[in-house]
Amino acid sequence: QEGERYADALAKVSSLRNQLATAESEQHAAQFSLQRAKTDHDRRLAAEVALRQAAEDRILKLQNSRQALEYENNHTSALLREVLHASHNSTPRNPEMISTSKATSHYVESVSSAVTEDAS
Repeated sequence: QEGERYADALAKVSSLRNQLATAESEQHAAQFSLQRAKTDHDRRLAAEVALRQAAEDRILKLQNSRQALEYENNHTSALLREVLHASHNSTPRNPEMISTSKATSHYVESVSSAVTEDAS
């Protein structure tokens, strides 16, 4: 009777130890998975922040480029208007120069209007 109870108790202790070992193993695996998930999340977050910063930098660079191009466009339009004005005000003396002057004037007008249209 006593030996049987002792054997049952030993079996129960052994079973409980196995259950405890299994539970501890599962706990470690769960903690490892949680840590890996946190690390993955942190990496994704860092990548998202880096991508956002790169996009903001690119937008700023493009805005600066656009401003520079608008300035250049306005400057070029002003120069073309000056050339057009000068070509209208000059009266060439020989017929070849008159036709060249008219062609230049038409060209400058077309470029000037195209530049002005592009600017708007």
